[in-house]
Amino acid sequence: MMFRRLSMILGLCSAMLLAGCASGPRQFAFDEPELRSILVVPVINETNSVEADTLMHATATTPLANMGYYAFPVDTVKFVLESESLYEPERVRELGPVKLAEMFHADSVLFIKVTYWDAQYIVLNTKTKVTAEYELFKADGTSLWKDTVTFVKDSSSQNASLIGLMVDAAVAAINRAAPDFRPLAKSANVYALRHWHVGPHVLEAAEKAQQKQ
Repeated sequence: MMFRRLSMILGLCSAMLLAGCASGPRQFAFDEPELRSILVVPVINETNSVEADTLMHATATTPLANMGYYAFPVDTVKFVLESESLYEPERVRELGPVKLAEMFHADSVLFIKVTYWDAQYIVLNTKTKVTAEYELFKADGTSLWKDTVTFVKDSSSQNASLIGLMVDAAVAAINRAAPDFRPLAKSANVYALRHWHVGPHVLEAAEKAQQKQ
């Protein structure tokens, strides 16, 4: 399982590097080889959705882990913060990266803010859209990287047949009743890392695998 996951990550990284070679040197978001652990704090929600912050936070740590960084477990972060009477994301943000990194002994702190989270229904089609702002700080408070990501999902199958239209209508009806934002939140979090270096844990695993050959 670990080997398959490692192969998948390395394959993805190789593809990204090759794509970068085709259009010149690849630009990375930041260069911090000593950065190993990332604390993702509770997400600030500026939308009307009651689930936006929860879904964005829950789907943020796995992409970081897959990239080779240690991401503090969401439940652990929540427990520690609430034990300090820090329940609101806005209050957590006010502490600043230095204090938060000190609390968790983290190398860095990632703040996420959801600014748009909605679904639009147009006849037989449903478009769900998510926009989030990201900012990563070192433990000393230095800003390393920031980005804004927007992801849109279109439920239309582009099928003009009668059966296709019936399927589109059924899908649109389901999405209207309960649109599923989790895949969109996950995609936004994955895409946000598109310019990041591969983390140290993936590199170390690759070295160990090579030594065993």
